[in-house]
Amino acid sequence: MTRVVMEFGIIQGRSLGKTEIEQVRRIIANHGQWSRRRISEHLAELWEWRSASGQIRDMAARTLLLKLEARGWITLPVERRAPSNRMKGKAKTPGEVSGELFAKGDIAEVRRALAE
Repeated sequence: MTRVVMEFGIIQGRSLGKTEIEQVRRIIANHGQWSRRRISEHLAELWEWRSASGQIRDMAARTLLLKLEARGWITLPVERRAPSNRMKGKAKTPGEVSGELFAKGDIAEVRRALAE
C-alpha cells in the first residue's frame, strides 16, 4: 500500500506534510498548559532541529509555529505576555537619523539633520 502525504509546503526550510501538521496539533492538544516557547523547544527536539553548532533551533521552530497559525493550520495557546522590545524608547543618534533619511532619498532632510 502506498502512503500518500499531502504536502503543505516548505516552511522555515522544512518540508511539511499532513503528518507533521498533525504532529504539531497533537503536541498542542496534549500539552495545553505549555507556553509557545515550551512547544517550540519540544518540537525542535522532537524533529532534531539543530544548528551546525548543535544548538537547538527553538526560535526557528517558534517562527514556523507562527507561520502555521497565520495560515490557519494550527491554533497556538494565547500569548502569556507581550514580547519585549529592547529598542523601544531608545533615542536615535544623528547618524541613524541621517542614514534613514538618506535611504529615503531626501538629501535636503539629511543636510538639515546633520546641521543640527
